[in-house]
Amino acid sequence: MSSVEFNEEDFISDEPTEPIRCMLCGGLMAANYLWWEGSWHRSHTVHESCLNRWNKKESKPGKKRYVPEKFTNFDGTRLDPDAVALAAEFSPDSEHHTLAIVGLPGRGKSRLVWASVKGFFDQLELEGTRTWVEYFSFVDLISEFDKGKIATIKNCRYCFVDNIGCVDSFGRERAALQAALRARVERNAWTWLSIDAVSFDPDLVKQLQDKSTLILLEQ
Repeated sequence: MSSVEFNEEDFISDEPTEPIRCMLCGGLMAANYLWWEGSWHRSHTVHESCLNRWNKKESKPGKKRYVPEKFTNFDGTRLDPDAVALAAEFSPDSEHHTLAIVGLPGRGKSRLVWASVKGFFDQLELEGTRTWVEYFSFVDLISEFDKGKIATIKNCRYCFVDNIGCVDSFGRERAALQAALRARVERNAWTWLSIDAVSFDPDLVKQLQDKSTLILLEQ
């Protein structure tokens, strides 16, 4: 009687049927399985349509990083290391999405906020998201009322308003900016603020105490 040798691969079990989720969108998907070296292996883990959209997104250059002139020669090593450590705790993983630094003019608030902005977006870029912050100078906002800029402050995804309260402000310009900033903080939008004078909006500062990373520099 002749004998017949069988290999393990001659006994292929049924193809797996459990559902899996696309690693890009999280939706359920049907996966093709291949039998290789004695076990089943998935041929893909993302929807083809999701992969195509991802490739198109990654091929774009991303938003250009506009750097205000005052920060073009920025040197983070000149900042107070203790304040830098506090600001560094503000990250894409922070519960509160506003960083506010309050202090008298000339104490390095703007540079400290800029260090936070740069570190924040460097981290996002390492994680695959290339975007940037909208920057506004308080002096420019107050000197000429611009509904478009106020709307951008209220609605944009990332916003930095610099030197708040550094000059006197009155009327509709002041009220419109106050409302826009309060709205951002209230809805927990990503916001960076350097504040020279709390008198610009004491109610905003009270709001920040509960809904932001708030750093008070020595007066």
